[in-house]
Amino acid sequence: MKKYYALYEKVKNLILNGEYKAGHKLPSKRVMADRFGCSQITVMTAYGMLEAEGYVEARERSGYIVLDINALPPAPNIKPIEAKIIITG
Repeated sequence: MKKYYALYEKVKNLILNGEYKAGHKLPSKRVMADRFGCSQITVMTAYGMLEAEGYVEARERSGYIVLDINALPPAPNIKPIEAKIIITG
């Protein structure tokens, strides 16, 4: 498992378990890199994934803040697309 994904899963679980509550500031990239023995780029990648999924928000000069996960909209009900292939000739 890639380090960034392991870190992403760890922080995501801390949010889902309520250890990091809404409004909580995540540790800085430098602190997390030291804590997990990885690069700051690895932390940025994990935090970016959390932001893309709506768990945290990046705030300029403030870091990453945990969002209220209960306020997230439900996942859309996506129906599979049926594709037909037509061969001519």
